[in-house]
Amino acid sequence: MADQATKCPIHGVPDCFKPALDAHVAKAYDGYCTKIDWPFVRIIPKGWQPGT
Repeated sequence: MADQATKCPIHGVPDCFKPALDAHVAKAYDGYCTKIDWPFVRIIPKGWQPGT
């Protein structure tokens, strides 16, 4: 499970995923993808799956 949390849900690789470190943000969001909207980041909601 820890391995799944460190991978980007969008790309499936760990190099573009940054976990949410703030406790309030982490309640609703898993983290951020730094690759998809470069140079910006995309926030990834908890439970998000590709195609939903």
